Amino acid sequence: MNEIESLSTILQLPLRQLEADVHDIAWSWESVMESNTGSIKQAIITLFHLASVYLRGRGYRMGNYQGLRKNGFKAAMLCTEVARYVVGEGNIIFPSLHLLGFSSLDSTLEIIARGLATTQIDIIAEANRILRQKRGE
Repeated sequence: MNEIESLSTILQLPLRQLEADVHDIAWSWESVMESNTGSIKQAIITLFHLASVYLRGRGYRMGNYQGLRKNGFKAAMLCTEVARYVVGEGNIIFPSLHLLGFSSLDSTLEIIARGLATTQIDIIAEANRILRQKRGE
């Protein structure tokens, strides 16, 4: 079983539906980055948020610390599948993302792994800071 089939099983979605959704997320990612050419970190954060919104729409809670801990791996898997699709389609279809460096699968997956770890750590650190502030620490 390959990665997208595993994700399809985890999300309890038909494979063809998930593939179509991955394509839609990739197009949305390209559209956002095309209108707002930014950094690689901004692209990763955008992709993570697109994946999170998609998962929320599928009923997976992603808006708090517990939701991120429980479902964050699903977002990471989804981001990886979107990246595979973007790299596989070439720079003609996704020029903005390719200009940012999303052009080879190995480098893209490394960028995403580092970026998602940073994004999730940043979110968790901010959540902890807010909780400490509310408790008066």
